[in-house]
Amino acid sequence: MRTTAGIFTAKLGVMLGLLFVMIAGGSGPGIAADEEWDSLRADFFGDRKVDAATNGYKLFVDNSVKDAAMIPVSIRIPSALVDVTSKVHLLVDNNPVPLVAVISFGPGYRNGVDIGERSFDTRIRMDRLSKVRAVFETVDGKLFMAAGFAATGGGCSSASAKDAEKALAQLGRVKVKIASQPNIGPAWRDAIVMIRHPNFTGMQPDAKRGGFTPAWFVEKIDVSLSGEAVFSISGGISLSEDPNFRFTFADERENSVLAVTAIDSKGTQFSGLGGPGS
Repeated sequence: MRTTAGIFTAKLGVMLGLLFVMIAGGSGPGIAADEEWDSLRADFFGDRKVDAATNGYKLFVDNSVKDAAMIPVSIRIPSALVDVTSKVHLLVDNNPVPLVAVISFGPGYRNGVDIGERSFDTRIRMDRLSKVRAVFETVDGKLFMAAGFAATGGGCSSASAKDAEKALAQLGRVKVKIASQPNIGPAWRDAIVMIRHPNFTGMQPDAKRGGFTPAWFVEKIDVSLSGEAVFSISGGISLSEDPNFRFTFADERENSVLAVTAIDSKGTQFSGLGGPGS
């Protein structure tokens, strides 16, 4: 027999579940038909029209990860739009700094043979429950938005899970890997760029000194392929610590080299190289 407390708990669970569905769908109280987005759109894009991404642009947010400072997101660009996509603006509505990054694609990314849909993955911080948005910009200035939802929070103020001294000892280490899979296609490439950096947000408590650890983060990243620009990233505190990017691109050469240069908010510069099998 179910007790009164058990019945109440069950009803409460159903109510919370319905509330979560309402919030995730953007129709619940507090979301109010994207009031946050209306303000952000005006701040970042002025009076420019932003259409829904019904043309194949996609954004996926991984809600299975419990660490709100390391939420994976994946951007997808259909093959038919690769050569006309110039930028992706990645935003989180409810973060203290909503703009996570602007990814600007160069000819080394846009050009090349058709390898199918392209992916571009990274990790972000989530301050609280929020919609995540990718606004895709084409070379002729059109804007298309895809959105997801992250049901987590606290990532902008949570302390790093890593030992601070050990993390700082590896500061600026850049690792680059390129992989190929002939069964997918001879020009298909999958690359990973990893940069060791704490990416302090300025909101994380300093347990040793008191107060807060000052903001210190990677501001700019440039990636080139054998001298040709692939993409650049203007980032901020909403990128995770140890910024990590994984992306697919087309390259028919066998021994191409990816070069990465980065600069942080203190003006410190980092660099790294990588090729097939590195």
